[in-house]
Amino acid sequence: MSFNMTKNIVVNRSGKTNSFGLLKQFSQKVRSSGIIPKIKSNRYSERKSSAFRRKFDALRKIARKAVVDRNLKLGKKDKKK
Repeated sequence: MSFNMTKNIVVNRSGKTNSFGLLKQFSQKVRSSGIIPKIKSNRYSERKSSAFRRKFDALRKIARKAVVDRNLKLGKKDKKK
């Protein structure tokens, strides 16, 4: 789902409609269009990490593991219990 979706909602004044009436019409059109629930459902979703990021994280994990193994071998760090 894209966040760049645009939808114009237009409310035209007709006759003796006051500003509160226009605001009520606008609110009703926004509710009926379903924009707000779509945006709220995407609020906490995280995007999928890229292939580059996955490779970078894997290489960093391998490098950290090598450092820990080296420190264990040299006796600088004890094994976790």
